[in-house]
Amino acid sequence: MRSVKIVLGVVAVIFIVANTAQGYYAGHHGRGTWSLSSGTQPGTGLYVAPIYTRYSADKIIKADGEELNVIGLDKNITVNAATLFVWWVSPLKIARADYGPMVLVPFTSNTVEFASFKFDSSLGVGDAYVRPVNFGWHLKQADVMAGLGLYLPTGRYEHRATGNVGLGMWTLEFLAGTTVYFDAERKWHASAAAFFEVNSKKKDSETKVGDIVTVEGGAGRSFLGGGVNVGAAYYAQWKASFDKIDAGPLGTVKARHRNRVFGLGPAVTFPVVVKKRLIALVTARYQWELGASSSLEGEMFNVYAAFPFFTGL
Repeated sequence: MRSVKIVLGVVAVIFIVANTAQGYYAGHHGRGTWSLSSGTQPGTGLYVAPIYTRYSADKIIKADGEELNVIGLDKNITVNAATLFVWWVSPLKIARADYGPMVLVPFTSNTVEFASFKFDSSLGVGDAYVRPVNFGWHLKQADVMAGLGLYLPTGRYEHRATGNVGLGMWTLEFLAGTTVYFDAERKWHASAAAFFEVNSKKKDSETKVGDIVTVEGGAGRSFLGGGVNVGAAYYAQWKASFDKIDAGPLGTVKARHRNRVFGLGPAVTFPVVVKKRLIALVTARYQWELGASSSLEGEMFNVYAAFPFFTGL
């Protein structure tokens, strides 16, 4: 009887590994987080922004680019998240750059750990993000930004649970980006920001998510002195190294594929002004995913309002 249980256990582990290896383990950096002017740090001040994000998908794309079709599979997933974003750009200058640390605290209905439609929706505090190192340079025809951030495993996580709101790991993130202006008035612009994630092992597991590269940005035109910004936003995300998956009695197994996905769609930013006073800058964007491999493929919607305080100090 014991030998039968061992065999069944090994078979179950092989099934889990095979299915997971066909997909991917997700990282912390949310796709579509940055878009137009992604390489620009704002002027001196405190910026507080509530953010709403909705991600929906109805496809799992295999490594060969074909959709995974399973009879009886309910192909639909929707994840809602609200994030509090605080960015302080100080008057402090370091190497001619403005120093601007930031903090993000997400509240989410679920975290997509890997490509699957099976999860239990349960609202909770997700994994927080702190960026203590963030520098912004403002040149005549370009802005440049560079920094170092850390994702903290503050969200609820249990190994192989379907109701997690965190990823159960630490992530160190390096970033660098630029926004380039094509005219003297700095109206026409294009941007790109690159993020590189290095992950720890997951809690209570030998699983280690591979290093992840994300590039986000956009191109567009500003109006009304920069108050209105309209254009197209994009993102590209892919694994730079293979996932290492905890296979229990089989040890650690390297995933057979590295995931990738791209997104593209419109983006707009406009001001909210009351009695000639700027109250907030509202940004909205909708992006359709394409070119996925070993990944979910769906649609991303983001909207947020950035409230400025103590600007121009």
